Amino acid sequence: MASQMPVLSQADLEQVAAMILQMHAPEMAGNAEVTKAMQKQLIEVQKTDQAWGLTEGLIHHPSPIVRFFGAQNAQTKIARDWDTLPTELQPVLLEQQLRLTGEAASPASPYQAENKIVLRKLFSTLASLILRLTPKQFPDPLLKVLSLLAGHHASRVLILEWLEIAVRDIGRGALVEPRKSEVARAINQEMPLVVRTVTDALSGQGSGLPQEKEAEAVAAFRCLEAWIDWGLTADDITGLLPVLYPLMDTPFIVQAISAIVEVLTNSVFRDGKATKILSEPLLRWAAGKGTQIVHRAVQDEDADSEELTAVCKLVEALVEHSASWMAGKLDQPDVQSFLTLLLSLTAFPGLPGRDENISEQTLMLYSNIQEELMESPDFQSDHATSPSWNIAKTFFSQAVDRLRVKMKMPLDGTQLKKEDRKAFEVYRRDAGEVMVTAYYVVRGDMLRGLLDLLLRDLDSNASWPDIEVTLHCLKCASEAVELGEEKVLPILFSAQVFGRLPRDPKDAVYLTAIRLIRAYEEWFRYHNASVAFVLDYIVSALDVPHLAPEAASALKAICDLCRGNLTQHVASFGALHSKVAGMEAEQQIKVIEAICSVLQAIPPADAVDPILTIMTPIIEKLEYCLDAAATAAEAARAIAMHQLQALTASANGLTPAEEDMFDLDPDATADTARNLETIRNDSRLQQLRDRILRAVSRVMETWSQDTEMATVLSTFAKAITASPSLQTLISLPPSPLLYMIGLAAQRSYSSLWPSIATALIFRMAPSSFFRRKIQPGSAEDMADKEEQAETLRVAVVTTDVLIRATTAALPDPGSLQAHPDVAESFLKYVSAVIAKFPIAFISIPPETQSACLRMAVMTLSSPEQFTLRSAIEFLATIMHTSRHSPTTAEAYEPLINAHGRDIVEAVITGGALASPRSMIPNFAEILVAVIVRTPTSAKSWIDALMNIPGYPGEKATPEAKKKFQEAVLRSRTPQRIKAALNEFALVCRGLANSAYGNASVI
Repeated sequence: MASQMPVLSQADLEQVAAMILQMHAPEMAGNAEVTKAMQKQLIEVQKTDQAWGLTEGLIHHPSPIVRFFGAQNAQTKIARDWDTLPTELQPVLLEQQLRLTGEAASPASPYQAENKIVLRKLFSTLASLILRLTPKQFPDPLLKVLSLLAGHHASRVLILEWLEIAVRDIGRGALVEPRKSEVARAINQEMPLVVRTVTDALSGQGSGLPQEKEAEAVAAFRCLEAWIDWGLTADDITGLLPVLYPLMDTPFIVQAISAIVEVLTNSVFRDGKATKILSEPLLRWAAGKGTQIVHRAVQDEDADSEELTAVCKLVEALVEHSASWMAGKLDQPDVQSFLTLLLSLTAFPGLPGRDENISEQTLMLYSNIQEELMESPDFQSDHATSPSWNIAKTFFSQAVDRLRVKMKMPLDGTQLKKEDRKAFEVYRRDAGEVMVTAYYVVRGDMLRGLLDLLLRDLDSNASWPDIEVTLHCLKCASEAVELGEEKVLPILFSAQVFGRLPRDPKDAVYLTAIRLIRAYEEWFRYHNASVAFVLDYIVSALDVPHLAPEAASALKAICDLCRGNLTQHVASFGALHSKVAGMEAEQQIKVIEAICSVLQAIPPADAVDPILTIMTPIIEKLEYCLDAAATAAEAARAIAMHQLQALTASANGLTPAEEDMFDLDPDATADTARNLETIRNDSRLQQLRDRILRAVSRVMETWSQDTEMATVLSTFAKAITASPSLQTLISLPPSPLLYMIGLAAQRSYSSLWPSIATALIFRMAPSSFFRRKIQPGSAEDMADKEEQAETLRVAVVTTDVLIRATTAALPDPGSLQAHPDVAESFLKYVSAVIAKFPIAFISIPPETQSACLRMAVMTLSSPEQFTLRSAIEFLATIMHTSRHSPTTAEAYEPLINAHGRDIVEAVITGGALASPRSMIPNFAEILVAVIVRTPTSAKSWIDALMNIPGYPGEKATPEAKKKFQEAVLRSRTPQRIKAALNEFALVCRGLANSAYGNASVI
């Protein structure tokens, strides 16, 4: 029986050492390939059984690099090859590592001064052995190593480092129960030893020279934090606090605060516990020493002070830990002093992100405090009479004042470096969140205070940064301000303020004012008097290039929300349209949509001429581009895309908001619809719509292979074909567009074509909720029936064309796997057709139907889950929809009988074996649908499949097949069939009775 670890020959050791030294030689720095090859060689060496001997052989080498590799080798072997080490050698390895650690730590070692990193690796190796051998073969491991180090006269610093590294590595060990608890119990039993060692070091007991005391204290703090993270008991921490608190007034203040922060945030006392021994003394310290440190740092403009950073971290931790406790004690002096300290940190001088980072660290604390205030019983009383409310309002008002100063743009803001400007913008965004938080406490008084300040600044001709930052604060608070606010905002959005704001394009006030308007866009919907005034301010900014994007977005939003209140200003919007041609393309689109939003709100008869004025130039440009496409293809394409986007914007603007339709009287809605239809018959509008259709058809033909153009067309088609309830003067019937999609797919196939077609199918079959009542036998009834017949005819033709085009593009499993997006898009389209027009699908030629079914069955083996789900949805739709009426059921019967067996086979194969187990519920849905739809045939199909030897896999036993078959045919609910399919899948996949299988049953 082996009694010693493997040993390598001296020649082998020298060869490995030489390779290590060569790999780290300076001349190898630029030779990555050779270095990589040598690393690979060393890894191969470490994989051998003999490599267990590398540690002993290299640990005494003169080079620290080689010694480190030797120490690391043991940890690597334990992690990778522990199972290959004979059991009888495990205690031998432990004794070896203990001996080598003691020798390396001994002051007598010739390499002791260079061995720090080697020792840390040896400590980690011992921690790895604790994970595997404690407690049986390695009892009392911490004490054993500590005694070993003491016996070799190692310093207390090394002892503390051992205790720190051991607990961190053990904590990171990926142990599972019950082993995890077994090791934890063994370590916890030695916790008093750790606490005693740390306490002695922090108290300075037994130390010699001052530098030794300092090194021991630093090591003790690191060790303490590691053990707090591990889980020191409440008694242990309570005993340590009297040792830690005095150290907050010594040169070790930074380390002491770091340890206390760990107690507050990551110990058994976290989440507000032990306020008597933590919160109270720490708030007293913050009111005294902590405040002094902050004041000194402010006076010295020293944002990089370690003590200041430590105080800031303590403040953060105290808010996280004690905010709830403080919320109930706002009247106490120490709590108020602490809040004042927080405000001082928030107001720390300097530009955030460039001069200091202290203020930014405090921003998130205000929301914590506000949330705890709202939940405190003291804040359920009346705002006007509660002392706590008054204190809280004062605190948050002061926070707003200080943040307003911090967010003020420097006068030389344009001279900021790019990274400084970006950091400042991030700060302003985050500080803006505090404005929202503050509003929940201060409420109307906050807005009033900011407005009064703004008016004073305007009266005194204050600098633009003062005015801009107040507007910014008001903008940030918008998220919390009530839509019914009527005291401050009507003054803000009036000539009293906006009439006096500068309109200098170079002035940041202009841009911030536009953003302020946009922030309150919902408020304007209920306050009509202010709308026209702010729109004038926005429109004037459209002529300024760097303001135009924000101005156009604000104009679009306001016009969309307030369209009904702007109808008396139609003439002004006509003047605005005359400026559109001079704008950038993106702004043109937004302004056109804004103007059309207002036109939608005026009587249809009055909107005809303005609509023609807007849209005729657009369609003329589109036609011109199409004529020029042969000679200037790229330029024509770009302009054509822009004109399509302009048409889309017009359609979006002219479409009424859908939520408004539910508020209308049904009779009034019917009258409006009839009136709209009459106006739609205006020959000029008919001609416009015909021109749009012809132009779009030519676009599809000219750029049929252009994916980007197809995307633009998709958006256009959805906008221009609104449902009957939302019909506009320019709405196009979806049928012609659907027919064009079929032609485009024949020319050049793209997954976008069936995607657009799906949207059009839903437009063609709107909800009956919105359909007008028509007198049977009337002319309107006859016209409606003709329209429905034409719609069905187009659906049949297009579906036939799309199926043929898709199956030609995806003829086999390989092409399907290469283009899963195409299959998904197509199957969603056919599902929509069957759901909305079940007769349409069955009216296409039988061979086309079969081709579609074959493709769906083929898709059931797709590795892409989205594609797989689309196939499942399609097949389930066929089964469910074809049961709705006897006529439909009879029409679908031959199709289901022809492909039912293939469907069932693909479902069982996928659910039981081939597809991810997460898809089993989806496969079960089809199985249920097939069984319910055609029970007799389904039984025969399942019987035949279960009698095939080796189906669906070799592990499927006859007993499992029989059990599955009986369960499936006996069940009629998805839950039971899902359970049966899942159980069968465990057998087929070899997971029956396995831990993984049992743990992951669906």
